[in-house]
Amino acid sequence: MAVIHTLGPKATDSYRAAKQMQDEDPAYQGQAIILHDNFEEVYQHLADFRGDFFLVPTAYQTGDGASWTRNNYRYLDQLTIAKVFHAKTLPMLLTENTSLADHTAITHAATIELLHQFMNHSNQELTIDYAPSKPLVQAAFESGQYQYAIFSKQDFQPTDTLKIIREYHPEMVWCLYQIK
Repeated sequence: MAVIHTLGPKATDSYRAAKQMQDEDPAYQGQAIILHDNFEEVYQHLADFRGDFFLVPTAYQTGDGASWTRNNYRYLDQLTIAKVFHAKTLPMLLTENTSLADHTAITHAATIELLHQFMNHSNQELTIDYAPSKPLVQAAFESGQYQYAIFSKQDFQPTDTLKIIREYHPEMVWCLYQIK
């Protein structure tokens, strides 16, 4: 039976979207969901996953310029769109570690626009690093490595020094490919 490949861990919006799709569409119920550390891992192994499915958000992008748009054309001969749907993501938080003043930030590349809006509004220039998933962004932020971060709300607990600046409630369009 074909499986569904997407971004892990289970705390990602990608995993939640795959589960929602299975709950709403009987055609995908019962298929295993295989989680990967990043989407590029799947793109690089499409030949190994022939016949399977690949779930990607259309906002997908990396810090080095890879994106859903680019890959939709790059892998045209290896992927066929099987289904497109929309779903809310988990609420996202813009956070600050007030014990740091080093003008560093970490985010998932897909949320960079939110960080740019914050930089413009606050009139700051930040050094930005990227992580392949929002749970990894949260882990790096909570370990004290960055002054600012954007990640999914889930289990974040503000403290005296870890503050929430803003909360976002986005929706996402998801593309499920059949791998040829």
